[in-house]
Amino acid sequence: MSCVSGCPGNRFAFLEESGTRIFPASLVRGKIKRARGAACVVASCVEMADVLEGPRVRVAASQLPQYIGKAVCFVGRLEKIHPSGKFFFLSDGEGKTATIELMAPLEEEISGVIEVVGRVTNQVNVLCASYTQFREDKDTFDIALYNEAVKTIHEFPEYYPFATN
Repeated sequence: MSCVSGCPGNRFAFLEESGTRIFPASLVRGKIKRARGAACVVASCVEMADVLEGPRVRVAASQLPQYIGKAVCFVGRLEKIHPSGKFFFLSDGEGKTATIELMAPLEEEISGVIEVVGRVTNQVNVLCASYTQFREDKDTFDIALYNEAVKTIHEFPEYYPFATN
């Protein structure tokens, strides 16, 4: 068992077993039990923390099935948000759509181009560990050009060895 203690509202958790790592409590999956004032979770419940720390491959929507169970980085333009707030849909530079799955409903408005870091599920969704909105107030993000760069990385893995593993 790994013990975590959270800030008010459990927005962040401290994994005592791992030293001083602080990560969003939303990354802790599974049932959290209270024991002697601390919350305890099984170590496997924090598996999403490694997605944020380790290397991850940049992918297009068509490449997602090749990376089931692996950490990925996906960039796309927001198409729509599911009414539950637990899913949103991004289209890549080829117009193909990827489903992004959240562990908790969105608490903020999102729009435009978004970079998602997460793990590809068996349903070929990306289980989101974190996301970043790209500002487009001065220049627009050329998602088609980005998609070409992703293709190039995969076409020449000998030049981008850490990008395609």
